[in-house]
Amino acid sequence: LQSIGQSSALSWIDIREGQTHQYVWTSTCRSKFFLSGVPYGVGSGTHKHQARNVAASHALTALRSDQG
Repeated sequence: LQSIGQSSALSWIDIREGQTHQYVWTSTCRSKFFLSGVPYGVGSGTHKHQARNVAASHALTALRSDQG
């Protein structure tokens, strides 16, 4: 999406859980254009950027499969 100028079509929900210095981040990637709010991808990691990268990878796979 970034390569075609559509990265703003996504929204993120980031949740931090766990104790200080042992956080686990869970990120959910959703489309801003669908009212159903169905997540395209969910990922977890010890850093927010790791969780978002995993979620983005899952979202890309889902979007590609939707295109057929």
